[in-house]
Amino acid sequence: MVVYLTGTRAACINAATLALADAGIPMRDIVTSCSAGYLCSTPLLGMTLLYILSLERII
Repeated sequence: MVVYLTGTRAACINAATLALADAGIPMRDIVTSCSAGYLCSTPLLGMTLLYILSLERII
């Protein structure tokens, strides 16, 4: 199930991780996030809404 199609979820996850690191809060590791999918059998990262609406599948 796709919840967000605009990449805002990935941006929020990255921003929250950077805020925690900047505040000096101890973490075991750094979390990152990005959007990915396949279009015409080509893997894509950081997709725009135009690509997302044309996807064969979303990873």
